[in-house]
Amino acid sequence: NGNGTLYKDDSGHTTTTDGVAWAGQGTFTYGTSTLKFTKSGTATFSFISGEDIYNLTQSTGNTLLLNGINDSGAILDFYGTLDMSGVKMTTTASNNIRFREGGNTLIIDNPSTALADLYRVRMHHSSGTNTVPECTVKRFEITAAGTTTLSGALTVTENAAAAFSQSAGTFNTSGSNHAVTVTGELDHTGGTFTSNSSTVTVRNLVITNTDSTTFNAPDGSGMLNITGEGNSGSGDGYAFRRVSGAFVDNSGTVTFKTPTTTQIRMGTA
Repeated sequence: NGNGTLYKDDSGHTTTTDGVAWAGQGTFTYGTSTLKFTKSGTATFSFISGEDIYNLTQSTGNTLLLNGINDSGAILDFYGTLDMSGVKMTTTASNNIRFREGGNTLIIDNPSTALADLYRVRMHHSSGTNTVPECTVKRFEITAAGTTTLSGALTVTENAAAAFSQSAGTFNTSGSNHAVTVTGELDHTGGTFTSNSSTVTVRNLVITNTDSTTFNAPDGSGMLNITGEGNSGSGDGYAFRRVSGAFVDNSGTVTFKTPTTTQIRMGTA
């Protein structure tokens, strides 16, 4: 209770403590402070869906278990930088992380594990640029008008509809032409996807919804590989389907590696 006395129960049993029982370092300032997880081993961060934090740092050897206490699909919102020297973030359910402000560079020392357990990583910044280093995620989503730029290869492992989903903003593989690999569907319903000279590999590609949607395929120095077809929604039965929006070929090559006869449709229906 802040005065050195911890109340154990309603029957009046108390335990008096000294200062060692209380956190004695640091001042937390909402909107600017950094949460630091330094334990070697697993630490648990329990939060309510929609909880806002600024910076978060994981030290070497730390595994951070995200525990959304009010929602199995709880979302943790970042307004600052994620600096991960630790092993990974993991979750007991379908927890997500969402980036709400631009101008940040994510730091990930263990790209194959750091974010691979989370249900989804979402870029939801309305302006500015967030830079994403090499990493592996289950699902990747862009839902606001800011720019997301790669500084390393992005691997999306979920074999599902809309495993990579973009409904707004700009996604750019950068001038370094980092690879994008999506085990499932790339669902492009808004904004601009720019492949530069990268190798982009997806199960199936769906371009739908608005005329403002632009998918810039890799140029002649890159490659768009399509390895299968969709099994639900707008992509069901298609390796490639454009309902509306623009597909810009940039004089590049699209390679279909589907295991069976499939459908390709460039129309508007």
